[in-house]
Amino acid sequence: MKKGELVQRYNDLNEVTKLEGIKLLYAVKRNKDVLKPIAEQLHHTVLIPASDEYLAYEEKLSFIKAEKEISIDAIKTLMKEYKEAIAIRTKDVKEYNALMLEEYDGEVKTFYIPLSIAPSEQSQFDAISFMIKDMTEEQELEFNNLFNKLNS
Repeated sequence: MKKGELVQRYNDLNEVTKLEGIKLLYAVKRNKDVLKPIAEQLHHTVLIPASDEYLAYEEKLSFIKAEKEISIDAIKTLMKEYKEAIAIRTKDVKEYNALMLEEYDGEVKTFYIPLSIAPSEQSQFDAISFMIKDMTEEQELEFNNLFNKLNS
């Protein structure tokens, strides 16, 4: 699995709201707990924070874009003024994106749920689809037994 996919899964789980059912909530929490340290490590230690100079560029650019009539000349002048900061940031982002395409070499233990307890709302379903496993009745019974043991 690619590093970027792991980060995306974690981000998707953080966007899931209004879930019903203790089994589903438990499975989401368990997967978030597994993915959180991986996602945070990749995001915070790998992507170099934007420089103060680049942040100043972005702030000035947002002011230009907020005007009723956007001045292409003003944007070009700003880009010339911050050429080096833009080049450095572009390089950093390209390196980060390339890293996100690499395979993750660690182990990721996904906690699966049966389709029968998956949410029916499309965006919620899409966000947790990696956790859903088509299970036989026997496997689903095993899942329920495991969950019941965890709660006792």
